[in-house]
Amino acid sequence: MKDILFIICGILISLQGLGQVTLTFTNQADLDAYSFQSGVYYDVTLNNDTTNTVSLQINNLQSMSAIDSVLLLDVKNTLISDLSGLENLPWLGYLSMEGNKNMDTLHLANTIKKMGGLLLERTYLQYVYGLDSLTGLGRVFINDNDNLKSVRLGLYDLENDPVGSKLEVKQNDSLKTFYWGDTHHQLSAFSFFENRQLKHVHLETVRELVTAIYKPEGGFVFNPELDSISGFKGLKRSRMGYINSNYKLAQACVLQKPIQNEINATPGIDTIFQVFNNAAELSSLNDLLTMDCSWLPNGIKEPFWSKLEIYPNPAHSEVFVTPPTQPTAYFIYDISGKLLNQGTVTSSGRIALETISNGMYVLMVGNKRSKLIVQ
Repeated sequence: MKDILFIICGILISLQGLGQVTLTFTNQADLDAYSFQSGVYYDVTLNNDTTNTVSLQINNLQSMSAIDSVLLLDVKNTLISDLSGLENLPWLGYLSMEGNKNMDTLHLANTIKKMGGLLLERTYLQYVYGLDSLTGLGRVFINDNDNLKSVRLGLYDLENDPVGSKLEVKQNDSLKTFYWGDTHHQLSAFSFFENRQLKHVHLETVRELVTAIYKPEGGFVFNPELDSISGFKGLKRSRMGYINSNYKLAQACVLQKPIQNEINATPGIDTIFQVFNNAAELSSLNDLLTMDCSWLPNGIKEPFWSKLEIYPNPAHSEVFVTPPTQPTAYFIYDISGKLLNQGTVTSSGRIALETISNGMYVLMVGNKRSKLIVQ
């Protein structure tokens, strides 16, 4: 929380000279009646008075559409289903969401460019997508969301930042896949702790000398179904010290060289690495550093992958996979390991190949993969 206060203080300093207004709304009528203005800094709390009848409770944010400045927004126990009304907002100082039982999917408006922090806690969310338009992002907390199944944060436009983003994903009992698509090495610290069904984590790139958010829960700790981690393509050295109690995780080849490089560069630092209680093949730091990772072709075979059933193969303009039970990320790599295309597979199972030239590729969907021939 200390970092959040730093973020907020920074925002306030940057807004000197602008009007600053702190507001709390507990019903829709009062929210609609308020005259929001452009060029004003708002700190808004929306917290339904649940003793009101349903018709009086906060259910939409349309009256906030005039806001075009910075917004610190705390949304609790409302009946909103999306964030419509924030389309003119260029950036969010901090967004906190808790409860909000009518919202099962969070997809932020693509006009939002910067966000100081995001807290999703005890929500009813099942899916989190988007954030693709962000150029700056601070802390992200995704904690204790019992219904959350999948998180896919594109983050393709993040810019290099001297501080970097920090990520905590904790105690989300239904979460199975997590994707962080930042290609600019902005992520500088992360923690995945006690996500009981989490199977796959992909962190596209991570800042050098990555560290845990806080000990002893930094890195990957007690994710009992976790069987694969991938990404880390920009990571040359790593102090991410905790990989333990992930009982199905049999290898972490994506971290082998970064951790070895850090140990080589800093004598005696090997004592900070805690690698134990994973699958038998990954029960110690020595296992991680000595396991055979020579089978990895240019960084695309990072995790253990199970076979992906696809048809037709060879394919031409499209290919189909077994329809997933929920929207699932897919990636297409060439044989050199270059990412060519990515997107989301829905219940149709269809993946378009119109932009893919003839040749041989690797198609990955969730934690499964297959050779794909396009002709």
